[in-house]
Amino acid sequence: MSTTSSNPNSEPSSKQSDATRARLKQAKKQKDGAAANENSYPKPKLVLDGDFELVGKHPNKAAYIIMGNNKKYAKPELNITVGVGGPFKAEVDPKTKKPVTYRYPSQLDAASIVMSEATDDTGIVSLKGSPNSRAAIRATADTVKIYGREIVEIGAGGSQYIHGTGTKNKAGRAGQVHIVAGNRNEPGQFELQPMVKGDNLKEYLDQICESISNVNSNQQKIIQSVIKMQAIFTAMGTALTAILPTAGVGSTILSLIAPEIPNAVIALTNNLSSGVNVDMKKFNFTKPYSAKPILSKYNKVN
Repeated sequence: MSTTSSNPNSEPSSKQSDATRARLKQAKKQKDGAAANENSYPKPKLVLDGDFELVGKHPNKAAYIIMGNNKKYAKPELNITVGVGGPFKAEVDPKTKKPVTYRYPSQLDAASIVMSEATDDTGIVSLKGSPNSRAAIRATADTVKIYGREIVEIGAGGSQYIHGTGTKNKAGRAGQVHIVAGNRNEPGQFELQPMVKGDNLKEYLDQICESISNVNSNQQKIIQSVIKMQAIFTAMGTALTAILPTAGVGSTILSLIAPEIPNAVIALTNNLSSGVNVDMKKFNFTKPYSAKPILSKYNKVN
C-alpha cells in the first residue's frame, strides 16, 4: 500500500505528520510536483535501543543505516534498511493522530541487509538446532538476485575456525550448501535431501545398462544351447525307438552335445555372477562410504 502521489494537487495522507503536510502545502503552492512526491512518503519516528545509533538516513524517505552492538554479545552490528515498516509505514496513526515509532529490526521492513560480528539470529532453518554466536550476514527482500557476468559461485567451508565463537569448525573443511524452499525443513514436501552428483549418476547408470545388456546376452546363449541340445535329444530319441541302446549310441549322443556344454557352462556362470556385479556397483556408488557416491555428502535441497 503506497501513500505516494505524483500529483501536487492531491490531498495529503492521514498517515503524514504536520511537518510533511506543511512541505506538501508549500509544494502545492509552488506547483512543484517533484517536491510533492519527494515529501509525501510516510516516515515513522525512529527509536533506537541500547548502543545503536543512526549513522545515515534518507532526507525524506523511510530508509536508515544503523550501527550498534548486538545486545547479547556486545559485538558490532550494521543494519541497512529501506522501506522500514513495509506497506504499513506511517508517520502518524490515522486514528489516534499520535506519532508512529519504529524499532529496528522489524519483520515488516521492505528490504534490509544486516551484518553481525556475533549473533544468534542467523535465520538458518536447515540445521538441527540453531547456530549460536555466529558472524552472520542476512539479506531480506521480496526478491533477491545475484548475477555474475562470468560465473556465480556459492562456497562453504574451507575455514578451520568459526569466527563468531573462535572455536574449531565442526563441519570440517567441506562445509555445507543447503537450498531451502519455503524457508523450512520438515518431513514431507519440504524435507531436505542430498543433491545428486551428475557424473557419478551417469557412470552408475551406464554400468547398470551394461550389466542388463550382459544378462540378456548370457540368457540368450543359455536358451540357444538348451534349444540345440533339445533338438539333438529329440532327433536321437526318434532314431533310437527302433533299436536297442548300446555303448556306441551313448558315445554318439555325447559327441553331438559336447560342443554346446562349454558354451552353456560359461553363459550360466556369467549369468550367476551378475548378482555379484550389482552388489559391487552398490558398494561403489550408493553407500555413504562409496568412492563415487551418487548423492552429495555436503549439499542438500528440498
